[in-house]
Amino acid sequence: MNDPAKDEQNPNTVLFLCSGNYYRSRFAEELFNGKAAARGVPWKADSAGLDLNPNNRGPVSSLVLDRLEKLGIDPLGGNRFPRPAESLDLDSAGVVVAMSYREHYGLMRRVFPGFVSKARYWDVGDTGDMSSAEALKTIEQQVDDLVDELQSGNTGLAGTG
Repeated sequence: MNDPAKDEQNPNTVLFLCSGNYYRSRFAEELFNGKAAARGVPWKADSAGLDLNPNNRGPVSSLVLDRLEKLGIDPLGGNRFPRPAESLDLDSAGVVVAMSYREHYGLMRRVFPGFVSKARYWDVGDTGDMSSAEALKTIEQQVDDLVDELQSGNTGLAGTG
């Protein structure tokens, strides 16, 4: 995380990971921040990519911005371009969520082997594997569940599930 205020471990941070930090993890980050703030849950989300794609156009997918607008959520980081995950990101987050076990478990083992067991793996496929409507709906449900868990004080979220 490039913010000096985040350089210390912040157990009240959720880090969402996907491949390109352009679509799934960005939607989860913005959705989580909007829902947590609305419910008074003292957690913030950030996101990063495990394997950035230089072919992505602009800072964030229009699918993300369109869905956030329909949900009435103002994307606070909508102008930020995708960024690669760093060890400090994973180390400082209280909860780490990778969007797809199939896609990201192997990347985590290769790039961040010390953090494989810290991550929770969801089952949200990229655009070639799952329709955007299904992916965004799945992320919405998973984020709702995560906000519920954190609101209830459950922070033991590591591992698959």
